[in-house]
Amino acid sequence: MLNGTEHKIIELIVKQAALGERESLKKEAEETLSRYAAIVNFKYLDSNEENELNSAVEILVRIECLEKGKGWWYRAKRRPQIMKSVFYPV
Repeated sequence: MLNGTEHKIIELIVKQAALGERESLKKEAEETLSRYAAIVNFKYLDSNEENELNSAVEILVRIECLEKGKGWWYRAKRRPQIMKSVFYPV
């Protein structure tokens, strides 16, 4: 789980990123999620891997919120949905 400082850093990075940079961040985060979806059922994640996964989820959620004009409630609901897709891929 990310701490408050890490949430703030990601929020600033996403807010200050230009549209092209956001697309790059989004693609990178999606690739990270795909990579972990492939290995999460075969091994336990160490703290660095878990932090990287949580950061990728937070980046995706923040970008979606900016694109859709949503706030904290959307983020609170969306985080577990994304994590579920990683641990239980369709």
